[in-house]
Amino acid sequence: VYYGSRTETQTGTQVNLRSGGTVAAFAPFWKVSNKKWVAQKDTTRWVWNSQTTLFNRKGLELENKDPLGRYNAGLYGYQDAMIIAATQNARYREATYEGFEDYFYGVPACDEVCSAGRNLDFSGYKTLMTTSQHHTGKYSLQVPADSVISISATVVAA
Repeated sequence: VYYGSRTETQTGTQVNLRSGGTVAAFAPFWKVSNKKWVAQKDTTRWVWNSQTTLFNRKGLELENKDPLGRYNAGLYGYQDAMIIAATQNARYREATYEGFEDYFYGVPACDEVCSAGRNLDFSGYKTLMTTSQHHTGKYSLQVPADSVISISATVVAA
């Protein structure tokens, strides 16, 4: 992110739409030196706000960290196309969510061959997923009376 003042500082003056919106005394991050691009590391102007640490198979950001070392993560559903949960102060491997919404979504063209897997996998209970009772989404898991539903998950130290 570049920190610098705009050329226009007077709010009462008319702005030239053709050239307005520029940054006064802009210093580019990259410059050509001896036919090669060289970084000009001006840390008073160019400051990083986040660093992406994980991507999903579609190139979307799964995890990032800020300059203070705090991690944030996003969980994707709907064939890894839409964010379904976002966490602050947690790494990707520390976050989980299940809303039962995307078990019946999309075309299973790639599911068996290159599936990325689920954090919590209730696929074995798809026959118990129903639209008759639900909260904020379209589906819920209807557990019959006197029945037990369970899944297992590996828990590791952070």
